[in-house]
Amino acid sequence: MLIEHGRIAALAASGTTAASAWTAEHVIDATGKYVIPGGVDAHTHMEFPFGGTFSADTFETGTRAAAWGGTTTIVDFAVQGVGHSLRGGLDAYHAKADGKCAIDYAFHMIVSDVNERTLKEMDLLVEEGVTSFKLFMAYPGVFYSDDGQILRAMQRASDNGGLIMMHAENGIAIDVLVEQALARGETDPRYHGEVRKALLEAEATHRAIQLARVADAPLYVVHVSAAEASRNWPPPATRACTSSARPAPSTCSCPPTTSRSPRSRAPSTCAVRR
Repeated sequence: MLIEHGRIAALAASGTTAASAWTAEHVIDATGKYVIPGGVDAHTHMEFPFGGTFSADTFETGTRAAAWGGTTTIVDFAVQGVGHSLRGGLDAYHAKADGKCAIDYAFHMIVSDVNERTLKEMDLLVEEGVTSFKLFMAYPGVFYSDDGQILRAMQRASDNGGLIMMHAENGIAIDVLVEQALARGETDPRYHGEVRKALLEAEATHRAIQLARVADAPLYVVHVSAAEASRNWPPPATRACTSSARPAPSTCSCPPTTSRSPRSRAPSTCAVRR
């Protein structure tokens, strides 16, 4: 396997004339080992702010751990704050990650404030390679978008070739259950799950699918955790829109997004021989 500038340039069987003709700055002897592509984790949260806290991993520590585990690319989430622009949110996350990542990275865009300016920015981000936009049906006052905002974003994605990712839970109803649980003094960790009813995930998933059908837009529902929610997915032959789901806690690939690579640290040419 011949690698140039971080990419596989050629393949040849060991011992052949073609393989023998290669020269490289660095040769890795993989005799008796499997050589497999690096993993792509398409849903990570490095230095992610939420509820007055941050996720434990920085872009440096998280990507170093990923590299040790064989993951060579992450797709993280840049966050638009309410009242701010998509561009500002994306630039802020590039600033967090730039020069600190041990592996390649890319971004989805969390859209927290759908308005006319934001919709126009979606077009610009798609043009530069950020093609996936995450919206939330949960967390009122933080990330929540109502059905009208979701529909507008889906319509925009249908026009510009983007993909809508959806956190599908009925956040308004969940907040009622949270308030009632707190009033009863139910504050142990177990109640975090108990107030997030499977039926409320199922309802939101169904609603997201129908809105995507109305908009004729692709839909990607993230971290599906309830069987009731997965049953909303119609058979492929009957789908009016392209839809997919990501069961928690696994990962899957996503459309191309803008990315940055630390490959300049590696030799420009490398050969892996078996």
